[in-house]
Amino acid sequence: MAANDKPSARQLRYLRVLIEATGQTCRWPKTRQQASRELARIKQAPRSPRFEREQDRPLCADILTAR
Repeated sequence: MAANDKPSARQLRYLRVLIEATGQTCRWPKTRQQASRELARIKQAPRSPRFEREQDRPLCADILTAR
């Protein structure tokens, strides 16, 4: 598989898990290479405490549904 192929389902699932655990955001990757870069970047980020993520979730949902 080439780096310019679409990201694998496994990459996207792991990216979603890391985003949830760290409270980070990212531009959704369009290629495997972009997904790999985002995964590496987010893996370096400190994880947010669960209570902070739980407090932020409704606010983020409101922002996303308002678009």
